[in-house]
Amino acid sequence: GRLFIKPSSHGLYLNNRKIYEEALFNNNDFLINDSRMFILKDGTLYYQNELEDYQKKSKALAAVNISKDDILDVDIKEKVVITENGPKTLLKDIKFSAKAGDLILILGSSGAGKSTFFNEFLNQDNSKASISVGNIDFSKNFDLAKRMVSTVPQFDLSRDNDTVFMTLKNAGELKLPRDFTKDDDLLNQYVLEILDMMNLTTIKDSLVKDLSGGERKRLSIASEYIASPVVFLLDEPDSGLDGYNARSIMTNLRTIADKGKIIMVISHSPDRTVELFDKILVLGKSQSENCGKLAFYGSPKEAMEFFDTKNIETIVDKLLEDTDYYIEKFKREGQG
Repeated sequence: GRLFIKPSSHGLYLNNRKIYEEALFNNNDFLINDSRMFILKDGTLYYQNELEDYQKKSKALAAVNISKDDILDVDIKEKVVITENGPKTLLKDIKFSAKAGDLILILGSSGAGKSTFFNEFLNQDNSKASISVGNIDFSKNFDLAKRMVSTVPQFDLSRDNDTVFMTLKNAGELKLPRDFTKDDDLLNQYVLEILDMMNLTTIKDSLVKDLSGGERKRLSIASEYIASPVVFLLDEPDSGLDGYNARSIMTNLRTIADKGKIIMVISHSPDRTVELFDKILVLGKSQSENCGKLAFYGSPKEAMEFFDTKNIETIVDKLLEDTDYYIEKFKREGQG
């Protein structure tokens, strides 16, 4: 009447958590082994037949997807680093949640910790922070979390003499599971799908060195998105671009979010595309504690009401007038 699982050295996923030791397989548990699912229900073991390679393609991409009901929960109680002058707190009291499909604008004054905040999504060692999606705790499932989170830096690393198509295909070969990439036809098809989504199809045979700034930025985003992350973090993707190209990129990100992703974007020119964002998260550098804290989280409309302003870009200016006032105000009004 009892069923035990004994994983190989590579481990197995039991209820979305990787295990390496023998475990009891309880009623209603589910197990994933090599893209196959096994479910124990009322004494009966139900399982999928072994998948063909073409079926594993979709399974590989779905492995890190989330359902529309799964919630991203972020609770950074404190982020401390050790300096030559002793411990220094960088972030404190940042707690919020987001759902699949949310496009979130990140605002903050200089030194408020925006980049440090992004880094916490792949920090396994901060015992005073908890980040999870559904029942997946990032720090306890770090290998899976690394597949669920992608970041796009301000500077792209593309090779100038590669074509757009080969740049994206090489990114896929590096980031996608082997079951996917060993089928060249499937990989090529998927690369073409991403190129189309990012409006790069017409220049797929162009060399990277011949691209405009906006095209290079879209290629950089596509090279990270090809891994199909759940949480997508972008640091100023519209930096240095004219209004048309900046709006084009934000529209692409809106399309990606609508596919069930959670996207967070640092931008200093959000008013050009404010209607595309679902939420705004504002970080302020506390004057009393000298660290980044949450000063607001809510819709763009709520943000303008909270800071008593008619546009988004002046929120940081308002924040600088008295950062602690807004941090405390949000603690009272926004989080109860």
